[in-house]
Amino acid sequence: ITSIRFRPDLGLNSKRSKNVILVSDAGGTLNHWHITSGKKLSSIFIETDIYSVDYKSDASKFATVGKDHCVRLFDEDTRKEISKMKGSSGYGHDSISGHSNRVFTIKHCGSFDENIFLTGGWDKTVQFWDIRVGHSIRSIYGPNISGEALDFCDGNILTASYRPKNPLEMWDFHTGKLIDSLNWNKGKYSNDHSLLYAARLWKSGDGEVYAAGAGLGPKSAKVFRVSNNCGEMECSLVGDIGGLSRAVFSMDCSACLDGERDSMIALGCGDGLI
Repeated sequence: ITSIRFRPDLGLNSKRSKNVILVSDAGGTLNHWHITSGKKLSSIFIETDIYSVDYKSDASKFATVGKDHCVRLFDEDTRKEISKMKGSSGYGHDSISGHSNRVFTIKHCGSFDENIFLTGGWDKTVQFWDIRVGHSIRSIYGPNISGEALDFCDGNILTASYRPKNPLEMWDFHTGKLIDSLNWNKGKYSNDHSLLYAARLWKSGDGEVYAAGAGLGPKSAKVFRVSNNCGEMECSLVGDIGGLSRAVFSMDCSACLDGERDSMIALGCGDGLI
């Protein structure tokens, strides 16, 4: 399994089943599962490795990325592929921005911009895909992403890179410019070889913004509180865990689901432990 996403619950007015998850694997299979009954609802096969999936916030569509550099958009009701977006080769005037290497993560921008999916991968770019025009409309250069290490909240983009220097960074959605790097070497579990695989960014029920990263060196995860002080980003370490036997490849936060409950962080490690 490479990626899991809960289908957004649209409330009492929705005719869709509740408690549905979308699961992808490296073999190219997408499965919808009903959590309550444990039944498989559908299965889709794509002729490429799938590394990440995400839903639109209205649950009408979902998208996948993987080995072949493409973003595939599917209709949730029919389970049919409705769009395949990719960049063009070359660097001429008519070339279209896109990925040139494996794509490891995709994130929808939610109600902030219903038409944009963000993606990142080995080519050190974050691409902005507009589903209205069917291609990437701009990009950010810099983040070296090797897992589900891209997140979005309230106009800010968080990236976690597989590199020792400045691995955790915050970017402005509108300008594409780097806001600041979060000091990963704060806290007990720090070294100069931090290689990150995962990132999460969320707003708690009290309005505080938190950013988290996790990865290989030194097999740890950290959570930062992020604030804006007269236009300058400030961050403070609020928690970390380390000394794990294997790298952390995946993470999530309960506050990312509704922003109201007490925040809980879940980590998925290379030894199978959560």
